[in-house]
Amino acid sequence: MAVVIIKELIWTDKLKSINGYYLKVMPCIKKYLNNTAASMPESLRTGSTKRGKADMLCCIDDLRCSGMLISQSNKDIGDYVEFIVSVHALCHSLDKILEARELTDIREIQQLYLPLSDSVDPDIPAHVNTEYYKSKETTLYLKKLSDTCRENISRLPGYKLVTGKMKKYVRLYIEFQSCKYQPLKTRQQHQRMWSDYYIRQFPDILFWEFSASADSLLGICAMYNSASSPVLSEEGINLTDSAYMPWICAYQKMLYYYVNAREDTMTGRMNLADFYHNLKYCEERLGFLAAKALESSALLPDSGIHTALVQALPVVYLSDPRACFGLNRLASRNIMKDNSLMARSLWNYNRFLNAFK
Repeated sequence: MAVVIIKELIWTDKLKSINGYYLKVMPCIKKYLNNTAASMPESLRTGSTKRGKADMLCCIDDLRCSGMLISQSNKDIGDYVEFIVSVHALCHSLDKILEARELTDIREIQQLYLPLSDSVDPDIPAHVNTEYYKSKETTLYLKKLSDTCRENISRLPGYKLVTGKMKKYVRLYIEFQSCKYQPLKTRQQHQRMWSDYYIRQFPDILFWEFSASADSLLGICAMYNSASSPVLSEEGINLTDSAYMPWICAYQKMLYYYVNAREDTMTGRMNLADFYHNLKYCEERLGFLAAKALESSALLPDSGIHTALVQALPVVYLSDPRACFGLNRLASRNIMKDNSLMARSLWNYNRFLNAFK
């Protein structure tokens, strides 16, 4: 009798989802990520190993989060994983080119990011302006990533319903990058002016938190996953949009910035967590964003998937050893304490694994 009870406790839907995530989704993501890194041209491998693997690893936590959206699905995960790896690799590569070229004109930046704009709209011809990239090899690499996204989207039964939202997210992403790489003296002014235009409808969000939501690719991945449903509705898409932009995306990316704050300060890179005037305020706002993300995810079709994702976001980012460095240790524990028992258990398990890497 005791054995039966234990089996029933272990074989829950949540644990089946976790099992699928670790045994199916993550190995698939790592496979596609390694293949994409291996084809990366030399001009984009700055500071990486010969195969480009180390350079691409900066995307891994974001990909872990996006992978959770498919972990409870019985469908073939290959197309979804190929899409999320390709769109992350595309953004990563274009961001590096923008940083190296130090462009500040929004029209030039929009031209640079044309492969990303085209990647979410398979109904228009693709454009790649060769003058913005260092070599033909780089141009072909970017075009291949963009075409992979377009082809995968075009096979989705509901893609026509989601492309408008995807294009909105891409536009916000590109506009934020144009703010992020402005000269240091005017950067915050540009960012505030840009975000003020959008946040009038979100009185509870701070301008840098909205900026973080624009910097996230999680909404694009959620829309792709939604479009795989043959019973997708416009109402469901609008609810998903309201949940992810800004709340779930802001929570995801502010966790990223929180973990990377010390390293970014040392290297001179902009970090949105620095806008909080102290660590306690940062901790409180992360708790607020978590509550808003959970509240909005509960209203969605397949709410269990989205709620599980929100609960897993701090597990992914706060398992990083940097999240428990110095004063961050107490803040990270406080952020995790209101999460589910399952999430706290996974957090401690992942921290244990990361300690031996």
